Amino acid sequence: GFKSFTMPRRDGPADNDPLGDDFNYQSFTVWQDKKAFMNWRNSQSFKDAHGSGNKKNQDKKATTPPPWVKPPQVEFWEGVLELTSPQGA
Repeated sequence: GFKSFTMPRRDGPADNDPLGDDFNYQSFTVWQDKKAFMNWRNSQSFKDAHGSGNKKNQDKKATTPPPWVKPPQVEFWEGVLELTSPQGA
């Protein structure tokens, strides 16, 4: 069910951001349907990749994890137009 992945980066710092947001990356995935995404989201592969699975030889020191190891905040959008070509984007 997975179709594509994109990770845009903010172009420069966010000036005058009242929240002090320094989050510079977002990730976008496109799936065949919501069921395919949820099947992946509930898989061991997802848990291993996003830090909620069993990890061997894990350092037990208490440290603040980097932001990319936290589970992503999910928002669903329904695609209304998909353009593709044999050559890619």
